[in-house]
Amino acid sequence: DYLRDMKWCQRYAFENRRAMQQIMLQIIADVTKHDPEMNRSVNIHHNYCQCEDCGNGRKLYVTRKGATSATAGQMGIIPGS
Repeated sequence: DYLRDMKWCQRYAFENRRAMQQIMLQIIADVTKHDPEMNRSVNIHHNYCQCEDCGNGRKLYVTRKGATSATAGQMGIIPGS
């Protein structure tokens, strides 16, 4: 089942980013002797698919490749190269 496998991959990627973030935060704390503030932490996909309301009650799966969601009020990042 494609959607099941896709959701598994997205959960795996989320946990992988979380693990890398924890390592980075520990290094920052060790070097600076201060705990980083996490109240604006961002952990979002940049390649993903999710079901979204496209108006008139119509829901469709939207795939974003190399892009992040930018809904009103949502914290995000703009990656660069």
